[in-house]
Amino acid sequence: MSLLLQGSVLLLTLVVVSVAAFFSLSRIDFATGSEASDEIVAGSIGMILLSSLVPLALSLVATAVMQGIIVLEVARQSLGEKLRFRQLWALARGRILALVGYSLALTAVLLMAVAIVIGLVAGLSVLGSAGALAGVALALLLGAALVVLGAWISTKLAFVPSILMLERLSVRESVARSWRLSTGAFWKILGILLLVAVILNVVSSIAGAPLQFVAVLLPALVAPTGDETAIIALFVAVTVVSLVLTIVVSAVILVVQSATTALLYLDQRIRKEGLDLELARYVEARQFGGASELADPYAARMAAPAASPAAQRDASPWA
Repeated sequence: MSLLLQGSVLLLTLVVVSVAAFFSLSRIDFATGSEASDEIVAGSIGMILLSSLVPLALSLVATAVMQGIIVLEVARQSLGEKLRFRQLWALARGRILALVGYSLALTAVLLMAVAIVIGLVAGLSVLGSAGALAGVALALLLGAALVVLGAWISTKLAFVPSILMLERLSVRESVARSWRLSTGAFWKILGILLLVAVILNVVSSIAGAPLQFVAVLLPALVAPTGDETAIIALFVAVTVVSLVLTIVVSAVILVVQSATTALLYLDQRIRKEGLDLELARYVEARQFGGASELADPYAARMAAPAASPAAQRDASPWA
């Protein structure tokens, strides 16, 4: 499903951007007056930029859907259940829209912050050489601040998708709960997420290196005389292979990163709330046919404040 979604998003991106670029360039070609040409060029560029927002929105929706499904997959496999996509989709029903809305809102806030920084830098740049230097310094300072702030916020809110899907809370409650769960483990969560991201980027680079090497050497080997037909055919073939590789790598990265976040969420609940005890009770009851009478083990902790895991393990079973 990750391959299908990533491939569909990439295909739609190519179609939307290509169609927008075609119509924009066609309008420019038919422009006659110089003044009209300037207006048409500006409008065409704006159309292309706006068309790029459609693939971005589609990509966010596809990513959010897969995040939700993978969270449910990890959670059910933790109970020894192997569900098909149709079953996982049934469990996700009613929560996907909340997850998509959260992803879109978070991305919109990020884009607004970047736009504000760009606006401030651009405003200083028009004030002459001194303003340009001040704009560069401000861009470096605010850029570094955005990176630090983004890493902090993304780490504190890393569990929101898992909470939305498993505990079925509202977006506001999920944000607050993710903030609490990550308290005391910020550096561990950030370190693991960064480590996984670095590993995936290295693997992605290694996977794409042979294709780049072949793309440089093949034209000289296949068309040493500069045959345009052969070069165009080679370019098309390399582009298709590159797109397929991009889809595969993107799908794997999405699955691994989403699963990593889901496992970190389970780990934090086990450490802070003794979730492993609830999971064990559920599995034991299921073995004796009584799991249907138990509440969802992932949502059970929200009913009342939980005792510490150590206190639960030390408590007398007869109490």
